[in-house]
Amino acid sequence: MKFTREGQSFIYYSFDLGKKLAEITFPCLEEGIWTIDHTWVDESLRGKSVGARLVETVVEAARAEGFKVKPVCPYAVKWFEDNRDKIADIIA
Repeated sequence: MKFTREGQSFIYYSFDLGKKLAEITFPCLEEGIWTIDHTWVDESLRGKSVGARLVETVVEAARAEGFKVKPVCPYAVKWFEDNRDKIADIIA
């Protein structure tokens, strides 16, 4: 599964179905910090770790671009709590 970056979001499109199936948004509301404020996965992909992969994609991009990350959407908050050992270097 490949996510497309569009500004401050990553999106998964199904070109076969012609629609968006997953999205995470992370605006830069504070200097040097991305705020994960929205994670959405279509019903057809729920339970397949797509949400986790979206958050991981933001974490990887933040590392590559020198940003910290602050989760505020409930899914991202829970993911960060469950994966503290993986994100200690980028958590805001």
